[in-house]
Amino acid sequence: MKQTKALSPRAAATADGDVAWELKKKVRAGTVVVNKSGTVFEFLDALEAVADKHVYHRGILARQNRASMEYSRNSRPGILDGNIDFSENPSIEQARMLQSERWTGASCTMFIGVLSWLDKVEWDSETSPLSVHDEVTVRGEKAGDLVALGSFWARVSASPEPGSDEYEVEDADGLKRRVARKELRHRKTVTGAHVGITADPTHDSYSMRSFVGSFLKDLRGRGVIADQGLRVLAIHSDNAAQVR
Repeated sequence: MKQTKALSPRAAATADGDVAWELKKKVRAGTVVVNKSGTVFEFLDALEAVADKHVYHRGILARQNRASMEYSRNSRPGILDGNIDFSENPSIEQARMLQSERWTGASCTMFIGVLSWLDKVEWDSETSPLSVHDEVTVRGEKAGDLVALGSFWARVSASPEPGSDEYEVEDADGLKRRVARKELRHRKTVTGAHVGITADPTHDSYSMRSFVGSFLKDLRGRGVIADQGLRVLAIHSDNAAQVR
């Protein structure tokens, strides 16, 4: 007689979620395009009902983009920025080939984290050369000091003239001016990608914390956190439930 094994509450919830997702995919796959005709006024009435939600959504995206840009331009050394998310579960091709006689396959969960920070050495340097299009903070403080009032973001628009150490920079409002190299903090960003893989199909905050912890352990082991003086972790994810 064949015995059945009872699923744990978490496994049962995962199985139910998989079934719901498969049903949702089938519904999406069954969507068809239906051609309709009518007057221009009828079209505008139908469009208004759809566009109302779209305009609201675009407004949210615009505010998010502006906030992200302001954050990026005003961040300082000592902050570790993380952009994290789960990928769509990929199939393991070898497992599928080995089990092909039973018509089964296997998949894994991939968690991707892109971590970045401003290089402290480049920020503090008063003599390293800058290139056109490099981002700088004008009259910024040295790394670890209190934020200098009156400092602002700019982009290098021209190199110094012969016999001068003043770079031409353009601020966020498009205003250009010449500033001495020693008053420019170079905003050089260092970025690294980390990938975690597991056989656990569950996407939740528990696995997120485990993956992020392993990423931080790697940075700590390589001396990055100590050398760069990283003391703040700022996480962004499209799925807010992952960062609770």
